[in-house]
Amino acid sequence: MHEDKNILLVEDEAVLREHWTSALRRFGFRSVAGYEKAEDAVDESKRRVGTSRSFHLAVIDLKLTTSRREYLSDPWRLSKELKVVNPKLLLIAVSGHLTETGDQLHGHREVKVNDYIIKSEDSVQPDLFVERVLTVLRTHYGEPSPIFRFWSSAKPNRVFAFNCRTGELTGPEGAEIELGPPARWLLEHFLRNPKVRLDRDLPPDPALVPVDRPPGLAGAATAQDESELDAHERVNRTIREAIWRIRSGLGDDDIVRTEWGKGYSFNGKVECLPERA
Repeated sequence: MHEDKNILLVEDEAVLREHWTSALRRFGFRSVAGYEKAEDAVDESKRRVGTSRSFHLAVIDLKLTTSRREYLSDPWRLSKELKVVNPKLLLIAVSGHLTETGDQLHGHREVKVNDYIIKSEDSVQPDLFVERVLTVLRTHYGEPSPIFRFWSSAKPNRVFAFNCRTGELTGPEGAEIELGPPARWLLEHFLRNPKVRLDRDLPPDPALVPVDRPPGLAGAATAQDESELDAHERVNRTIREAIWRIRSGLGDDDIVRTEWGKGYSFNGKVECLPERA
C-alpha cells in the first residue's frame, strides 16, 4: 500500500476537508495536511520540498472562494504553482462544475492532472474518495491490480468478474456491464473490503454545525450552515445512487445489503484471481 505517501488537501468546504482527512488517516495514511487557502498550501509545499515530508499527491479544489484574488481569477494557478515547487507532484482536481470540454481540457494544457472529482456527481463520500486517491497512487507508483470473481449469496450460480486496473465489469455471460464511475469505485471498495461495512449518513462535524441555535434564531440557517448541509447531502445522494446502480446493473437487490441506521454491507463471496501487473 501507499501509507507512507504525503497527501495535501486544499478544500474550502470544511466538512469535506475534515471528512476526507479523517478517511485517509483511517485507511492508514500517516501524513495528511489540509488547508482552506491556496497561499497557505503553497507556503507549506515550499517548506517541505526536498525533505522526506515533501508532498506526493495534492487534491485541489479549483474554486477556492477564501483565497486571494489571483487564485479566484485563475482556477489553475494553485496547481501550476505547486508543480513549479514540486514537478513530481501528482494532482487531483476537484470542482462542482468540471466539464470534458472546459476545465478538464484546459487542465491538460496547463498542468498534468491525474484525476478529476466532480462534487455534484462523483465520489465525495469519504471511503470512495480514498479509493480515488489510491487509484492515482497505484497507477503512478505501480501496484499489481487483481481481478475479482464474485457472486451473490442469494444467487451463487451468477458469477461476475471485475478488473481493478481497467474498471471492466463482466456478467455471467461475459457481456460488459457499465455502472458509471461512482458505482464502479464503490463496487471495487466492497470487493477489496468485503467484510467491512460502509457507513452511511455521515453527519457533519459537530464542531462545525452547532446543535443549538441562540434564542430567537431557531430555524434560521446561516450561509455557512447551508453550505455544510449541502456537502452532507451530496455525500448521501452519491452513495445512495451508487448503491442503486450496483444493484440494478447486477440484477440483484441483495448483493449490497442495507443495515438500517448503520450503513451498507457486501452480501456475497469474493475470489481474487492471480494479480496482473
